[in-house]
Amino acid sequence: MDILTDDNIELLIEKYLDVTVQIINQYNIKHENVHISKHSLQSALIEVKKDIDNMISRRNDSDFTAGKYAGVITYRLSKWNIVSICSDEQDYSIVSYIIAVAVSYKHLLNKDISKLKPHIRKELIYVFARRHMNQETLGICFDLIDSYSD
Repeated sequence: MDILTDDNIELLIEKYLDVTVQIINQYNIKHENVHISKHSLQSALIEVKKDIDNMISRRNDSDFTAGKYAGVITYRLSKWNIVSICSDEQDYSIVSYIIAVAVSYKHLLNKDISKLKPHIRKELIYVFARRHMNQETLGICFDLIDSYSD
């Protein structure tokens, strides 16, 4: 099963850039202080494809849910230096994690992350950014959140 075709990768790049702009605007970050590395974004998606192919080779592809794919994509998007924000006024290091979670939540689970209960959203992003959470654990979190949301 080839889940990440060239068309899907291009769509995911477009979605990532859209979500990045939305979040930058939401945080009132000046656009001139933001650098987006398309090379790093493409490299992250190459890693996503490898991870998904490896997972499928070890398991039945029918065992995969949108949450499991979201976990892989979120994890890889957050581990590459895709978005850099220059600011002496505030620490924006967590923004890349917010972007990665928002991309997967919106475009794989078809949900609006802003409708997720704030304490759950805050905890998910904090634990992901500041503690250890791998792609499989993220997948379970996304599956659980998806199963309990409308």
